[in-house]
Amino acid sequence: MRHIGLIIALSLMTALILGTGVAFTPSSGPIVEYRTHDDLLMEIGQLEPEFGGMYLSEDNTTLYVYLTGGTQDMLKQRAVKESIEQVLEGDLTSNRIIRILPAQYPMSQLYEWYKRMMSDVFSNPNVTMTDLSEGQNRIEIGVESLDAVPDLESILTNLGIPREAVIFSEIGRAVPLSHDLEDRATGGVVEGGYKISSSFGACTLGFNTERDGVAGFVTAGHCTENKHSQFSIGTKSFDTHGR
Repeated sequence: MRHIGLIIALSLMTALILGTGVAFTPSSGPIVEYRTHDDLLMEIGQLEPEFGGMYLSEDNTTLYVYLTGGTQDMLKQRAVKESIEQVLEGDLTSNRIIRILPAQYPMSQLYEWYKRMMSDVFSNPNVTMTDLSEGQNRIEIGVESLDAVPDLESILTNLGIPREAVIFSEIGRAVPLSHDLEDRATGGVVEGGYKISSSFGACTLGFNTERDGVAGFVTAGHCTENKHSQFSIGTKSFDTHGR
């Protein structure tokens, strides 16, 4: 999630934005608080403790939902649907079939492990990304080379995180892309929320920032050359398929 006017998409900050709640004070008006992707998943998990994640089918017609009970009971399906609608305001369930899949871990447990491991795994220079992967009912760690996996497995063991709860993927580092952005009307800073586009496609302008003295703005990590397949609904983005 990063960007700027004659700008560089600063991809490292994506993990910070996705992993924590964000609040900032605009030039006018009250403080605006945003719920992150993980916040939304946890809210569903608070309503449905068995919830372990979800993903959309590739044809976008079916929402697969992980539950630790894996029940196909119609009353449970209805309760899960209502919880998702309450948190996501019906965006994801509208006109879609819901299928229940057995989950090994509840989202609350995955999230606790995910927070516990963050600082330790990023001490390894081969780690390129981490993800609370709701489409796999797992935690995902991206590495430049799978040769790094044994060292990272030792870190997980020391932290008390089951190896089976983590998926390692060979993922290169995000490559920053340059974008042109200019507010010709005012010549000043462009507020977040606008659509930005380049050869990679379209994304959303985030808030302005600075890194190493270079002005920039924040955008989503999937706006870089190395990205995961995602399906976006408004400000919410979900895996299009389990992996």
